[in-house]
Amino acid sequence: MNKYDLLLLDLDGTTINTDELIVQAMFYFYDKYRDGQRKTREEIYYFSGPPINETFEKEFPEQDSGILKEEFMRITSNMYGKYATVYPYCREELEKFKNDGIKLVVVTSKMHSSSEIAIKAVGLGDLLIDIIAYDDVINPKPSGEGCLKAMELAGIKDW
Repeated sequence: MNKYDLLLLDLDGTTINTDELIVQAMFYFYDKYRDGQRKTREEIYYFSGPPINETFEKEFPEQDSGILKEEFMRITSNMYGKYATVYPYCREELEKFKNDGIKLVVVTSKMHSSSEIAIKAVGLGDLLIDIIAYDDVINPKPSGEGCLKAMELAGIKDW
């Protein structure tokens, strides 16, 4: 396999628009743990990048971030169908890549289970060969470990 026969994808903010999902979830947590003292939507949009446990450690330092993460996974699993969407033309472009023989792998800061839920909710699962998520590697993004693992899955040995 040629090293140019692989396309690595991110999810939140790149392939899938989950901004409103993140906003609604964080409003839930602010209402529950900060008596409704919320950050603005614009401030919450920045939470899409880092792993959710890092966001919880910063936003709710008095709470157990592991418990909050589990609660986040539970409440958001039902929100993807309502709030997550594929960016315009993204599916069509990804189909072109796949039809040209390019393997598509998601490398994300999301947890694997929530990545699967998101991908299924927006209907992209048939295009991907795999997902490399936060909990699939020892050193998550921005480390290159996920990218190297994706290359290995795609059969790329020399880059």
